[in-house]
Amino acid sequence: MPTLNEMPKVVLTDIMDYLDFRSIMLLRKVCRDFCTFIDELVPSSSIIGLGLTVDQERIELGLEDSLAEFRKVTYSKPDQEVNFWKDLEMILKHQKCHLEYFTVDLEPPEEHKTLDQSILEKLHSVFLDKLQNILTSRKIPLKAASFNLVVGDQNEIMTILPYIDSEKLEEILIFPATGPHMRVFKLDQVVETEQWKNAKELGTSNFMVEEPLEKFTHLERCRICVDTISLELLRSLKEIFFNHPTLEYFELHHEPHYKGRELKNWFEQLFEGTYPDEKTFYQFDPATSIGSLFLMTSLNKMPDIVLSAIIENLDFRSLMILRKTCHDIRNFIDDSIPASSITEIQLNVNPEQVVLEFMYSESVSQEKLYSLCGQEAFDLLWKDFEIILKHQKLILKSFSVTLEYKNGLNKLEASVRERVNLRFMSQLKALLEPRKRPLQVEKLDLIMGEQEKIMCVLPYIDADKINEIMIYPGPKRETVVFPLDKVVETEQWKNAKKLATSNFVVVEPIEKFTHFDNCRIFMDTISVEMIQKLKENLLFSKTLKSFELNHRPHYQSPELTHIFRTVFDGSFQDDIYEDSWFSRIPGDNEHALVIRSCYYSWITFSRREWFMIKPNYERFN
Repeated sequence: MPTLNEMPKVVLTDIMDYLDFRSIMLLRKVCRDFCTFIDELVPSSSIIGLGLTVDQERIELGLEDSLAEFRKVTYSKPDQEVNFWKDLEMILKHQKCHLEYFTVDLEPPEEHKTLDQSILEKLHSVFLDKLQNILTSRKIPLKAASFNLVVGDQNEIMTILPYIDSEKLEEILIFPATGPHMRVFKLDQVVETEQWKNAKELGTSNFMVEEPLEKFTHLERCRICVDTISLELLRSLKEIFFNHPTLEYFELHHEPHYKGRELKNWFEQLFEGTYPDEKTFYQFDPATSIGSLFLMTSLNKMPDIVLSAIIENLDFRSLMILRKTCHDIRNFIDDSIPASSITEIQLNVNPEQVVLEFMYSESVSQEKLYSLCGQEAFDLLWKDFEIILKHQKLILKSFSVTLEYKNGLNKLEASVRERVNLRFMSQLKALLEPRKRPLQVEKLDLIMGEQEKIMCVLPYIDADKINEIMIYPGPKRETVVFPLDKVVETEQWKNAKKLATSNFVVVEPIEKFTHFDNCRIFMDTISVEMIQKLKENLLFSKTLKSFELNHRPHYQSPELTHIFRTVFDGSFQDDIYEDSWFSRIPGDNEHALVIRSCYYSWITFSRREWFMIKPNYERFN
């Protein structure tokens, strides 16, 4: 039979219809004939969802394909930006069918709260300009049913929204990436676009609008927040919605300037009456200080797909409040198990209480205290924490467990504290161990005094996701020996990239630590053999950033100088340390393995570019 590129074009075209986008791109690279054929044909891709996430260090491209699994590609900045724009341009060139969703998430830097607004406005301007150029170059606007935006201001929205097909766009979701909670977010230009006027659904979160409500009442499904409401405003909305045959719900949040009696009086003037199941009602949550007016059927009467969409826009705290509304809502949340937005969890334990603190993705933290004086409070802690873990599907940036240590306790006090700690760690292990999927954590902080307690947590963290481990036995008066023989054999330990320890001496072989890119440990003694072995293990590590070896000050300067002269190729001086030592890396002319030392206390290994050493070094041989 003929080879693939010898087949008739009609056959090749038919084959293209059965390929996902990735396969088409791979086929395009086979030979020039295929490249030319595909570029001329421009077969429609099977991509149904496109997500772009941008921060200071990377760009993530998420692709949902109707014929293949969801894929995410990460491009580091600035090295791979050119590749990203080529790939995106190729994707959009082949995107003829409409997307189910198009997401643009412009993530702010960690220090965004301290940056001036003018700086924040420029952070993503280059990215948005390039994206706008690609969108405007299309012969037909990009077709997307849902457009999701995490942006800093209206100007960023306007670089993209006008270039989405206004006839296909049904849903717009807007979330502010920066700024204080519930700030005013201007939309005066956005509400005049054809895309806005033709959309059927709007979801907003964490900001207030100040545009006239008439700009929102054409929507079939809408959720907004305003500062104030009035009887006249509610009457106007009622009249509009009487003549809105496709309205499903209009959710109007407002700041709590009003008392329940005042609102009830308004409702009695506006409506003919109330009834228990499907009614117009007002709900106020004193914990969040936000009131909500719902003009719709009861929440538990809504279709599951609508409830799911609402839940996706709630933070974890709001989700838990909603869960307590009624049995139907609670059962729905427990069955659907929506992912929480928690990014960090901290557990602090002392004999009197446990402090549970967690932070949300929008940098809002919550703290809850549980007394340990009775079994009921202890059970409540684990019930709440079990719900948190049940809904935690995303990767935690940090998970911290602290067993508070106190010096100067008598035997009885120390015994009580130890029983509390053991009881707590045993229960924590009982929650983590049976999870179908290990808890996904990037950074694990363990402040506790024994290896057995560490082993109640570490083995049940996802070994593929953990990046950093921090171990600290507490503020003891003396630096103690802390065995880690079981810990160092776990997959979590072997896969982690960064280790920080403090206030204790390790006794495990030095090879158990040399796989880390960043490492800080304390050992009692060092020797020529140890330094030589450490050098051999680190010499070929291309990812090494810092290996800090602290030691007791058993040695005088001449002794350490002798050790370094024995192990390393030469020495050099830099601006910070009088003497640093180096060894050339075989086969690598651009880097060297370097150590710096503060005699009597620590030694640090790192990789350094050779040109920084070459001008002022001394070889020993």
